[in-house]
Amino acid sequence: MKAELRLAGDSAAEAYPMLWDWLVHEEGLRGRVEWSSGTPGDTGLGAQDWITVALGAGGAGTVLAASLGRWLGRAQRPGLKLKVTRRRAESLEEIEVEVGRLDEETRDLLAGLLGPAERDPDPAGGAGDGGVPDGR
Repeated sequence: MKAELRLAGDSAAEAYPMLWDWLVHEEGLRGRVEWSSGTPGDTGLGAQDWITVALGAGGAGTVLAASLGRWLGRAQRPGLKLKVTRRRAESLEEIEVEVGRLDEETRDLLAGLLGPAERDPDPAGGAGDGGVPDGR
């Protein structure tokens, strides 16, 4: 399972490297973060870029939710939005939140989308996507 992260707004091109750097240095996400682009061969950043995080056993979803919550609270980018998409079984779920806005509702949305879910069994037969964030 994977989560896709996309940024939208005037400062998206500037914010992608900051989000990328934040996530690749998160202990519980090391080796799970990929940068993708919708325009093959183009090394520029922009609206066609996205970051993919591999989820699954080991609590990566919970770590990602906590990490995104911290990043959203610290990144002050007026007009910038973060869209988080995750496929669960046969459904596609997504949320869009304003960067720089971190409240209880946003935390709950992230935890609900990325955290463990009884309806989303681990196809490998593992422990699901539960776990404890490292507290960075």
